[in-house]
Amino acid sequence: MEDGATRRQHFESAARQGAPVPYLAGPPLPETLRYVWTWFHAIHEGRTPGMGDGKATHLDLMAWQANNRVRLEPWEHDAIQALGSAWIAETGMKKGGGDLPPSLREH
Repeated sequence: MEDGATRRQHFESAARQGAPVPYLAGPPLPETLRYVWTWFHAIHEGRTPGMGDGKATHLDLMAWQANNRVRLEPWEHDAIQALGSAWIAETGMKKGGGDLPPSLREH
């Protein structure tokens, strides 16, 4: 956006001011995919801060799999990478964002 804030940041600001923002609610997470969401959080939280654009690398995913004795299916790998890309786009990580915003944290 022109002021340097992401669209999500504008929506979060509006929500803090009491405006209804259904965009932030999002659709419910299907229970059958909750584990992928949990893995995404675990991988994200295990990365070294300040390295690159914030998206987990293939090496990050390989290390996480080895440490957790988990073998990602190709579609799970792709889903976690897509979540990382979406997170970057929504939070403006490349512009100096950082932690997961409250709406993306585990509940």
